[in-house]
Amino acid sequence: MFELSQLSSRNAGYICAKTQDAIAACAVLVAGCGIGSAIAETAARLGFMHFVLIDPDTVSASNLNRQAYTAADIGEPKVEVLSRHLRRINPHIEVCALNEKIGAHNAASLSARADFVFDTIDFLDMSGIVALHDACALAKVPVATAISAGFGAVATFFPPQCPVTLRELLGLSNDVNAPPPSASAAFQHLVTALARVLDPSCLATMVSSLEQMAAGVPCPAPNLAIGASLVACLCTTMAVRYLGGEKVAAAPTLCAVDRCSTWS
Repeated sequence: MFELSQLSSRNAGYICAKTQDAIAACAVLVAGCGIGSAIAETAARLGFMHFVLIDPDTVSASNLNRQAYTAADIGEPKVEVLSRHLRRINPHIEVCALNEKIGAHNAASLSARADFVFDTIDFLDMSGIVALHDACALAKVPVATAISAGFGAVATFFPPQCPVTLRELLGLSNDVNAPPPSASAAFQHLVTALARVLDPSCLATMVSSLEQMAAGVPCPAPNLAIGASLVACLCTTMAVRYLGGEKVAAAPTLCAVDRCSTWS
């Protein structure tokens, strides 16, 4: 068994000792263990030690192009497979795995267990996303939320007492009793903002997916491993900077990484 200090020893120079201690003490909720699995793996390798994982799904073959699973995991609950994977990285990690959906019935209790939340809930589950963000805003728990965007990724950060809520960002009613909108209706509100930061071909693919969903056609959105990896990079960087007391741009600012912004 290795010493915990060995795992994070190569972080030194980029992450100071005080921030590394804050990382080790931080309890994180990974809401959605699809692309969230990439976030969880990156967080574990950074030295995060306390995880609550929640997702109702099982691993399928279509997940393997971008998520932290293998063919041997197909058919198993994602949270159970991911728990084992994180403990193989660091046997000292503490994990609570919940094979269930997030909703109004459990969002408050989940937010109460977390010091930081990574939100990658499937965008088709708007009721779960809104319930989680409502609970975290009330409990003053910071949330990094992100979407994979082809060869890029987009993330935004909701710190405690953020001036803009997720409801406002998506143009939703502030009435907590109002029924949640469809995924396509909520996402359409972001298209204008995303058009400023994403490659046109990527945006066209996303809009096409939304149009199919609006027409009632089952449409799992296309995704790439590159985008999933960038989601993990953006979200964990937000967490490290926040825990280190550094400024992190908050919503409605969108943090985007796209192939056109990095390559000529």
